[in-house]
Amino acid sequence: MQLVLGAALIAASLVILLLGVVLPPRIRRPLASDDPADARAASPLARLERAAEGMTPVGLRAAIARDLDLGAGTLTPGRVVLLTVVGGVVLALVIGVLVTPFLGFLALVVAPLVARVLLRSRADALRRRFEDQLVDTLQLMASSLRAGNSLLKALDTVAEEAAQPSARQFVRAVNEIRVGADVGLALDAVAERMRSADFAWVSQAVAIHREVGGNLAEVLDQVGDTLRDRNQMRRQIRSLSADGRLSALVLVALPPAVTGILALVNPQFLAPMFSTPIGWVLIVISLLLFIAGGLWIRKLVTLEV
Repeated sequence: MQLVLGAALIAASLVILLLGVVLPPRIRRPLASDDPADARAASPLARLERAAEGMTPVGLRAAIARDLDLGAGTLTPGRVVLLTVVGGVVLALVIGVLVTPFLGFLALVVAPLVARVLLRSRADALRRRFEDQLVDTLQLMASSLRAGNSLLKALDTVAEEAAQPSARQFVRAVNEIRVGADVGLALDAVAERMRSADFAWVSQAVAIHREVGGNLAEVLDQVGDTLRDRNQMRRQIRSLSADGRLSALVLVALPPAVTGILALVNPQFLAPMFSTPIGWVLIVISLLLFIAGGLWIRKLVTLEV
């Protein structure tokens, strides 16, 4: 009873905090500037985001910023950290009250890992889409060069007509070039952001063309043909390894699925696991082995071409 009352008080405190942060107060002191950007920067939510971003390690903050930068959304590293903390605390309270405090603690520990995995998966999906669009992007560049346009104009054409996320990356590259950046460095930055070894070839081809001259459109056509063959081989390998990846998915999903079914069918059967210190130790060991096995299986079924 005391645990439930304490959890309810904590949950109520969080709700009051969120309402006080998210909902603007009715009476606010006049700001020195009427700029909406200044008003947003001075809001309690913005201050909380800056505080959360400041408490995040530099390396993790930079990794989150890189992944968010690919999507060009409105989220910031501070907002992601703040949402993760609030969501993890709320989830831990709910699980701790409804199930057991130990599982609530585990949920609080696992929540940041889940958020990081989801953010990384979204960024990887954008990078894969960029790779799939690369052949069409090179064809568009080559066509623009054959029409007599300059390299900068060809890049601008890709930025205007290519699909996302390729267009977004070329828009950024064109803007960097217009403010004085070197073309090769701007394209190298695109390859680094998208972690694309294929686009690094394109950047090298452009750099070589700028030094020795030649028909860049023909070079891009040859690079595009090579990338098309690589993509075909990559798809063939993925189709041949589909059974292994499906087996890995089944093996990873089986332990939590069986645990959930047992918890629904016969909760008393798993009660000692969640109510005794020995059960807690076994759960921790099982989770560590589960994570190690999942990483091992992922390494086995992942083929790089």
